[in-house]
Amino acid sequence: MENELFSIGDTSRQSGLSVSALRFYDRVGLLVPAWVDPATAYRWYSQEQIHTAELVAVLRRVGLALPEISLILSPDHDKDVLREVLAEHVVRLEQGLTSAKAKVGQIVARWGTDEGVEASAEIKVSSQELRAALSSVRFAMGDDEQFPALHGILFEAAEGFLNVSATDRFRAAFYSMEAATGVSTLRKVLAKSAVEELNEFLQPQGEVTLTFADDLHLVLGGGTLTCRLLDVDFPDLTHLTTFPEEGCRAEVDREWLRQTLGEDLVAERWLIEIDADGELLVGSQDEARSEQHLLLQAQYLSEAIEAAGSGQLSLEINGQFAPLAIRRTDKPGAFSILMPIRRDKP
Repeated sequence: MENELFSIGDTSRQSGLSVSALRFYDRVGLLVPAWVDPATAYRWYSQEQIHTAELVAVLRRVGLALPEISLILSPDHDKDVLREVLAEHVVRLEQGLTSAKAKVGQIVARWGTDEGVEASAEIKVSSQELRAALSSVRFAMGDDEQFPALHGILFEAAEGFLNVSATDRFRAAFYSMEAATGVSTLRKVLAKSAVEELNEFLQPQGEVTLTFADDLHLVLGGGTLTCRLLDVDFPDLTHLTTFPEEGCRAEVDREWLRQTLGEDLVAERWLIEIDADGELLVGSQDEARSEQHLLLQAQYLSEAIEAAGSGQLSLEINGQFAPLAIRRTDKPGAFSILMPIRRDKP
């Protein structure tokens, strides 16, 4: 029957999505039921929506994120969009596999011998720079209960550097600093609840010693602090740390950009575009000049600019489906990325 509607239970069984997943996708506007009974609040879906739910289930199983699925489900999307999004995802999967193989080799080298497991790892960095790093990335920490692995800041050490990063899946922030370390590799997640206490502990001067074990232990001057670490599998964000040479860049003064956007966030979304001359064009959602602009959430954009600090910023775009990168020109290792919003999303 062409107009037949199906209950959420039937839709779940036919599509492979759980009932809770269907409710979640309704709340976020990804898959809204054809009809909701006003008396019972029961959700009813059309046959076409079941086909859409099947596609969502398959895309989720291969690891596609919600912003990418939203692009594919956009009413004005075509097969080129589907192919482009999936091709980019395959590249990320291949990069992740390469990274995973390297990590497996490191695990075998460290724990697969009879020499015992290293109980802790010690790193020394500038207290001021670690404080700057926390300020640069903490805005991107996640708080979604469905993704507890994102409820903190990732600390990674390798080859004389300490890298920190955070993400909530819709944005990510990174900061890299020089460090004195005797470990070849380290990957620990600082709990979100400990970030503010650590930030207050750090001072404008001096060198802080970080010892990573079951918890994070810090020594700075005569003071000490212990912070909770999370035992979670933080995602590999390596694929987000490189930018293609063919992308567009524009350098702007951070204060000018703050004033242009305004501090009261009257606009919920902003259009960002870089023209052929490298000039940044900023407008409201109704001022689209071409199909090459990015539509971004105003709050996310404002928070990323605030976290970047003062001075010159480099904004980088690589196509209408790729994220916007915001980078400090005096500190290339400090940057954030923002995923664009689907243009037809209300």
